[in-house]
Parts: sequence; C-alpha cells; structure tokens
Amino acid sequence: CTDAAIALAMQLGDAPRKGQRRAAAAANWTTRAAESASSSSDDDEREREPESEPDAINDIICAKCGRGDNEESLIECDAGCGTWSHLFCCSPPLQDVPEVWACPACAAPALAGTARKGDIVFAKFAHYPWWPARVRRVDGGRAVAVSPTPPRRGRLTGQGLEVLFLGRDVVAHVDALRAVPIETGLSELRSWKRARKGAFDLDDGCTRGAFERAVATAADLAASRAAARAG
Repeated sequence: CTDAAIALAMQLGDAPRKGQRRAAAAANWTTRAAESASSSSDDDEREREPESEPDAINDIICAKCGRGDNEESLIECDAGCGTWSHLFCCSPPLQDVPEVWACPACAAPALAGTARKGDIVFAKFAHYPWWPARVRRVDGGRAVAVSPTPPRRGRLTGQGLEVLFLGRDVVAHVDALRAVPIETGLSELRSWKRARKGAFDLDDGCTRGAFERAVATAADLAASRAAARAG
C-alpha cells in the first residue's frame, strides 16, 4: 500500500469543485488492479480489474439527461457515490453550486442494516482479512442487506456488492454475507488481530500499517458521506 493509493482513496470523498473536481474525478477513476487473488472454493466471489468507467473529463455525464455538455453546470454528489448532475437537472433545479449536495439516491433515507452505492463498509474477500471498502455497485437494486456482525460461517445470500478496498486499489465482488456496516466494522474489526483472524492470504498490501491507514480513511469518508446526506 502506498501513500499515493491512500491519497487516491481519500480524494473520493473530498474532491474539489467544478473544473478541479472533474480533473480529480478523472484521476480517481484511473485505478490499477492488483494481482489476482486465489478464488475461494465455496462461493462465487471474484476479484477483477475495475470495469471501464469514465476516465476522461469529457466522459463525465449527468445522471438525469445523460449529457456531458454545459460542464460548468455539472456538480458531483458530495456523498461519494460518483453521481454527477447538471444544476438545471436537479429537482428542484439549482441556480448556483451548493456548498454541499447529495444526489436523490444518497439523500433518501437508508434502511438500517443495508448497504448501497457509495457506502463505506468492512468487507471480506476470499481468504484475505476484513478490510474497509467503498461500495461501487449493488447487485439487482439500490440496496442490499448486509451482515449485522462479522459472521464466522453461514450460507451465502446470492446477493453481492462490488467494492473498492481502500488504500489497495483492488476491486472485488463479495457476497452480502461478507460485508458489515461501517459502524460494526469500526467497533468490532478495528483491531488488526481481529480483522485478520482466519485469513491466510496476506500479500504485500495486507499489513498492519496499511490496515490502520485504511481504517482511518474509512472513518473520515463515512463521516463526510453522513454530513453530505444530512445536507
């Protein structure tokens, strides 16, 4: 894990506005994939390179109208989900760039015990340790129920999340059974000893120092997301 990777993850929650934010977003979306991890034999979890996402300023588009023109009017959701919108496409339309703006999906009340795009969680992939991550995509909908506590065993739900592990530039698809809310992670998995219990895949990025930095980043990002959602 490098300082550049940590900085990259932190940019996801604190990008500048207007033109600077667009440049920062382009940099955020340019991530490298780590070496493939060994797949577990009892589930369909998988690690892969990030799918092609906008990697140029001109590819940033409004979620409502699907256009990227009038770029001076494009604003990004401050809750960290990556959604962009024109001021005039917001509901109600906005005249000026607000100090804080959350897209409708992020601003909507969240159901307890669920995770949706943009949320910060602790997730476990294959035989790696539990690790802080940002939800990039949810299978089949806007939200999925995750485990209330770190499970020792259990039947896979068949519902999954695509997550970006903070500070590691690794994107993976994990079953909802193997994800817990950020509050649970910070209270029960903040210890490196507990997070790595039962894990035996420890590559160069899986160190105590990298984990502690990722936890600090996760706490900051979760706080920023909560503040943005609260308006």
